[in-house]
Amino acid sequence: MLISMPEPNPQYARTDEQELLPATSALHWDLHVAAHEWDLAEPIVMESAEDFRSTASWRERVQPYAHQVQNLITFCRRLPVTLLADDVGLGKTISAGLILSELIARKRVTRALVLAPKLLLPQWDEEMTTKFGLRTIAGSASEFDDALESDAQVVVTTYETARNRFEDGANPNAIAALASFDMLILDEAHRLRNLYPDGDVRFAQVVRRLLEERRFRFVLMLTATPMQNRLWDLYSLIDCMTVARGHKNPFGTPAQFERTYCVDHSGRSIRPGTEKRFREILAQYVARTRRDDAKLVFPERTVRLEKADLTPFERDVYAKTERLIGSKKIPKLAAISVLQAMCSSVDALHEQLGNMTAKNPACGALRTEIERSLPTQSAGGAVRFPLGGKIEALRQLIKKLSAARSDWRVVVFTGRRVTQARIVEELLADGYTVGTIRGGDPKGNQESLEGFRENPPTVRVIVSTDAGAEGVNLQSANVLVNIDLPWNPMKVEQRIGRIQRLGSKHGAVEILNIVAKGTFDEHLVGSLMVKLQTIAQTVGDIEAVLESTNLDDEDSFETSIFNLIMRSLLGQDAEAARTQMESSWSEAKSTLAQQERSIDETLGRLDALHSVGARLPDLARSPPTMTARAFVEGALRAERCKVVAVEGDADRFDYVTSAGALIRATWRR
Repeated sequence: MLISMPEPNPQYARTDEQELLPATSALHWDLHVAAHEWDLAEPIVMESAEDFRSTASWRERVQPYAHQVQNLITFCRRLPVTLLADDVGLGKTISAGLILSELIARKRVTRALVLAPKLLLPQWDEEMTTKFGLRTIAGSASEFDDALESDAQVVVTTYETARNRFEDGANPNAIAALASFDMLILDEAHRLRNLYPDGDVRFAQVVRRLLEERRFRFVLMLTATPMQNRLWDLYSLIDCMTVARGHKNPFGTPAQFERTYCVDHSGRSIRPGTEKRFREILAQYVARTRRDDAKLVFPERTVRLEKADLTPFERDVYAKTERLIGSKKIPKLAAISVLQAMCSSVDALHEQLGNMTAKNPACGALRTEIERSLPTQSAGGAVRFPLGGKIEALRQLIKKLSAARSDWRVVVFTGRRVTQARIVEELLADGYTVGTIRGGDPKGNQESLEGFRENPPTVRVIVSTDAGAEGVNLQSANVLVNIDLPWNPMKVEQRIGRIQRLGSKHGAVEILNIVAKGTFDEHLVGSLMVKLQTIAQTVGDIEAVLESTNLDDEDSFETSIFNLIMRSLLGQDAEAARTQMESSWSEAKSTLAQQERSIDETLGRLDALHSVGARLPDLARSPPTMTARAFVEGALRAERCKVVAVEGDADRFDYVTSAGALIRATWRR
């Protein structure tokens, strides 16, 4: 039972201002003792995974690695604030999920707020939901406002949304809703790095203020790059951690830090002779696992572009659709949806245009024009499009694969269910055993997965949609085919992550991207995505690469691709812009590699927290002298409340205060 207690009387808030009054009766003394006993939280004593209490909630879905188990133990020893700076690709969201699940299991946390780049919101949503069974809502702007009013255990939003909602006076309702959160998780926490010396990053200032106000009982920061090129990056992060603890920054004031540790105001070089003390301070706050230390087998990936020849009918459809997009008769977001559907299949384009006809008459006109251009009209009025070039290319790929290996398996991804249905139809006609994964069909999905994982497999091909594959492990295969490519690189990485997983039995995985030959699907979308897939040899690299080129927002990336396509449709040079974008990614990758080496040189191993920290004795806890019910009823009687049993119910009682207010309680047996 929860009872709202009044604010403490200010005259007793500090013992150095006035002595505490003696108990006026034996009951008051007993209540005083019971209040302390019931207020004591059971300590978290943790030495190994055997001490976890959350295992039952995730063991069927997650098999954590040793460094992830250690991250949970380290966080619990270093409560309430820790920064985990593991190398990219080591599963930071899994570490966060383990920590959050354990705190929930121990009743320390009921609700957590996660701040992350927009591109990562779907990943957080999926992993917290499917792997840890936590009610999760991810969204920005108005979606976040709705999530605040929900019963979600985990709410995920962007730093920008947090800034807009939590700035002083910006949104009183959102600020009030912060009281429902016990924990804050900051993904890509290096976004707070520019607080000092002259920082004016608004969202970093807002987050720091929330931490300083101690709005959260627990804070977990995650970043693979705690320092990019300045010591000030680390000072800013440590400053946020110490204000969250209610401590002073161990590096001192900004002026003291600069004077002691920095060669100059820029903070790009550490003052000689201060390295040892600098690392000692960092080691008290930051825990890091390097990829080499984790000793995990991560499959290599090879990426290939498969160019599909369009049929004459498809080329005509592409031309008609490109004319519509080039005319700018439909808004940008609608145009993006149309182009993405066209790159999937004519079936998907036809369906998309039908869905948009009411709001965009030009889409309806194009749909009718496509139907009329069919080489032969289907009987009964049903529209039946000829087999597309992409699906024909897929058929040939599978034919080669099945001839080359006896244990072959392949995963095919598409973003459109109508395309999925057409692929399944054609492959079944070819005599292959095919399973599907899609949203809303858990039984069918499970049957497909079981057949796919058998040895030998009774299902050779899995055709999956993005929505259906959330949380699904498909690492029995090492070949993945993208029949269409999302314009969100993180969604592509999520697809690849279904087969390229830590601990996979395969030494390498093959990613085949089918594109429409001679179109923007090949020259722009396919080329850009293959470049990113090649750069991202480990899942996790892409976020850092895109962030460094200011494309770490889903809308920004989609808009960049759309702008390139529009330039191409309008006869402008899009190839130069594409090449420049790809070059910037290569440069960013090199820069990030240099930063990783710099972190090693400047910071050292930073793994001391994994071997030090509080190790409390596991002492038996004496039961409180008063039961919870006796304590609550005694407190109410002390305030002159009358206790009235509810007739016919031995477990429900009404408590009537001296002022006539009613408190109703139900005591569970």
